Formats: sequence, structure tokens, C-alpha cells
Amino acid sequence: AVVGGKTNLPAYYYKVDVFCGHQKRTVLRRYSQFKWLYQNLPKSITSFEEPLLLPPGTPCGVCQPQNDAFAQNRMEQLRDFLRDALIRRGAAQHDAVAKFLELDAFAT
Repeated sequence: AVVGGKTNLPAYYYKVDVFCGHQKRTVLRRYSQFKWLYQNLPKSITSFEEPLLLPPGTPCGVCQPQNDAFAQNRMEQLRDFLRDALIRRGAAQHDAVAKFLELDAFAT
């Protein structure tokens, strides 16, 4: 699901459900945080066999309508990106993934 607001600088937060055993937590992530994850995964993960593709960002200064349809489409692309990333060898155990998904929160 997408959580967002219509302000002067709209920001969309994407809900990511994280499961650990029978526990479930939800974290909210912006596009920039998905980009951070992509940039912090080693090339051995992002370029293994087929490259890992992050959906393109919105260029600064370009007026692209960011409406509900845009947010829904972006959410689906980010979901596919995250699924693809997590099935790659070594990705699920990487520190960047643990930080992105706030896995340390399950320890408390």
C-alpha cells in the first residue's frame, strides 16, 4: 500500500511487510531508501546473471504528475525490485538488507 500526502512537496511512503517466523512488522520506505538499498548492495548481487533493475526516479525539476496511479505503478515496480533482490544469492543476509528492513527490531 502507498501512504502519501498531497503537500507542496509530495512524498510517497511505501509499506513493506517484513516477516520473521510468525512475527510481522511493517516498515515505511520512500523511493530514496530503495535507491539507497540498491546502491549499497554489492555488484555481485546487483549484476548477477541478469542485472537488478531499480525503477527510474523522477528527475529533479521535471514536472511529472505524481498522482495515485503514479504511486500505484511505482509501488508495483518497487515490490518487484525488492522480490528480485531478495532471491539473489547472498542478498537476504547482507547488512544493507537488514538495515532497510529493520531486522534488528525483531530481536526486541
